[in-house]
Amino acid sequence: MSNTVDDLVEEFLQQHDLSKNTPEIAEDFFNKITDPSIVKQNVQAAIEKDWSLGIPVMQMDSKGIYELKPNGKKIYTEPCPKDSYSVK
Repeated sequence: MSNTVDDLVEEFLQQHDLSKNTPEIAEDFFNKITDPSIVKQNVQAAIEKDWSLGIPVMQMDSKGIYELKPNGKKIYTEPCPKDSYSVK
C-alpha cells in the first residue's frame, strides 16, 4: 500500500482513465487520500522533515498555542482562545 500522497496520486493516475472523469473516480481518490492512517503518516513525515531542518511546529494545548521545538521544548506564543476551542 502506498504511504505518501505523491504515491497515491501516481497509483491513482495509473489505475484510472481520467478521460472518463466521474464522481465515483473522484470519490475513490478522496477516500484514499483522507484515510486516517495515510494522513497520520504524512503529517508525521512532514513534522520530522521540519525538525530535521530545525524548524518548530505549531501546536495547541489547554494553555495556548506554542512552537514545539525538535528537542521537545514548548514556547507559548498565544494563550488558549477559550471562547473558540475546547481542548481536552
